[in-house]
Amino acid sequence: DHFSETNDLKDHEVGDAVLRLTANYLETMVRQVDYVGRYGGETFVIVLPETTAASAMMVMEKIHREFTNHVYITDDAKKSPVFASLGVADYPRSGHDAGNLIAAAKTALLIAKRRGRNQVAYFRSLDEGAA
Repeated sequence: DHFSETNDLKDHEVGDAVLRLTANYLETMVRQVDYVGRYGGETFVIVLPETTAASAMMVMEKIHREFTNHVYITDDAKKSPVFASLGVADYPRSGHDAGNLIAAAKTALLIAKRRGRNQVAYFRSLDEGAA
């Protein structure tokens, strides 16, 4: 959350360090069959194959719960926590193809941010094809 402010108030090296910490932390929190990648800017995507929405929410809640212990800004020998909003979407309820799943995950992320940030939100598509 508020990543651009980190870059603006600190510098891009600090922002890059936050991105590296985030990537490293996310990699430790998923299974070998899962995929973690940087989607763009400060956004990451996590793909959890053959995982139900309920299980995905549990994984994301666990990631969220421990996030500030692993991702932080070190300034004058003190650690300042970095907070994160997470959006969850699942196949087939949130979408039947990659584009719709990404759109649903982005919507869930927007919901988390609009609800006050630093939380996990789930979005189920209202498209006709969603079950």
